[in-house]
Amino acid sequence: MINLTGTKKAKVLFYTDDETIEALDHLAALKKMDRNAVLREAAKKFIVTELKKAVKDSEEYKAIIESARKKFSNK
Repeated sequence: MINLTGTKKAKVLFYTDDETIEALDHLAALKKMDRNAVLREAAKKFIVTELKKAVKDSEEYKAIIESARKKFSNK
């Protein structure tokens, strides 16, 4: 098992035969970064993507967009 620590608060545990480790190593080599840096970068992108989805799916966002559409269509 390999324990990757992205931050002091979060840990990711991979088994050594996991294909994800190999993919992370290849990506790290291409980017000339270490495995943890690649993992942190991927986690940030994932979090941002999920937050964007959550915002777009929220009722508040839909109401704001609908209000803006009505406002600009009346001009």
